[in-house]
Amino acid sequence: MKKALKIVETAYATTPHPELAEVAAHLRPGDAALDRLKRIRLLAAKAPAHPESAIALAHACIDALEFSEARAVLQPLAAEPTQRICLMMAELEASEHGDIGKAREWAARAVRAPRDPAWIADGVVSDQWAPLSPVTGKLDAYVWAVPPGVTATPILEHEAERVRAAIAAIPPKPMAAPTGDVPPAETNGAAPEPSTNGAHPPSNGLPPAEHARGEMSKGEMAKVETPKAPPLAALPPLPDDPGPELDDEEALAPRSRPTGM
Repeated sequence: MKKALKIVETAYATTPHPELAEVAAHLRPGDAALDRLKRIRLLAAKAPAHPESAIALAHACIDALEFSEARAVLQPLAAEPTQRICLMMAELEASEHGDIGKAREWAARAVRAPRDPAWIADGVVSDQWAPLSPVTGKLDAYVWAVPPGVTATPILEHEAERVRAAIAAIPPKPMAAPTGDVPPAETNGAAPEPSTNGAHPPSNGLPPAEHARGEMSKGEMAKVETPKAPPLAALPPLPDDPGPELDDEEALAPRSRPTGM
């Protein structure tokens, strides 16, 4: 592995490239994020002034949860960000602060940001290098450059997937309790007095006394005597509920008993 890493570092020092950084980061499968970060730090030191070094280091810092270092590395590039930088800032906002609003704001800026380089050959944009041109068959026709006339490059799909994963990992915020549902105050075992401000009864359909007992513990309920239910009687309609309107003949007509009873 040491010999392979030395070859990658030598190639990166000559031509910094995101694929070389990806190879160096995942050179040994199963390594922890901090181990990958150590290798990327050594790789970035081979070309410290190149933007690809900052991008590779920021990726490794985000994976290792070193958000402050990632933000410090990306800060110089965020002044005039490309599409990749915008998506990396969106991932950083979602991973560090859980701010979906800022993450979506940076993702929206990526649509209008300058494009990033990609592999192109005879007008064809590819997500990976190939030895021959797919159009003319020319040998070694692919070059790493900004393709003209395209809105995005294939490398953005990987960045966008990281942003979607970071936003999906944000835990949902707990819903605030409604302001109108205020729990009853402590009554020391006594039933609460009925309200006189014209408020409606509790929304669960229980009388006030039953609603208060529902909020008490078992010990408090034992101290409260259950009042005897009054005899059933026909109550007149309330002033704000006049009841159904009936014709004079329907109101005076006796109700017949259903058959079969």
